[in-house]
Amino acid sequence: MPRVKETRYCVLCSKAFQRHNGNTDAKYCSIKCACRARNTRDHQVKAGIEGGKHNIAKRGSGTKSYIKYHGRHIHRAIAEERLGRKLEPGEIVHHKDGNKHNNNIRNLQIMTRAEHMKVHIHDKT
Repeated sequence: MPRVKETRYCVLCSKAFQRHNGNTDAKYCSIKCACRARNTRDHQVKAGIEGGKHNIAKRGSGTKSYIKYHGRHIHRAIAEERLGRKLEPGEIVHHKDGNKHNNNIRNLQIMTRAEHMKVHIHDKT
């Protein structure tokens, strides 16, 4: 079956590009433009809100990333609430048991980047 080409224009940079048979949803001329469009504060916040709508128990161990709610990592928000202040840029919230989904305050530990690296280097030896 011959490939059908269709000329489209990139949503981000307005550059013309060819869409082929299989790619019916093409909006961007390149991966670079697609990533730029998704790497905005608004998109990240929306992605966090949409992700937070799903039950954490359903996601369970199927995802390897940290759980977000309204575009923020939940473990950081819990630590800030416990401290009563915002975390400093150099402060890390470490999960003691290594489970990124266990956001119990007893499982979270605030430390500097250097301390955090020492913990993980020690775990590997």
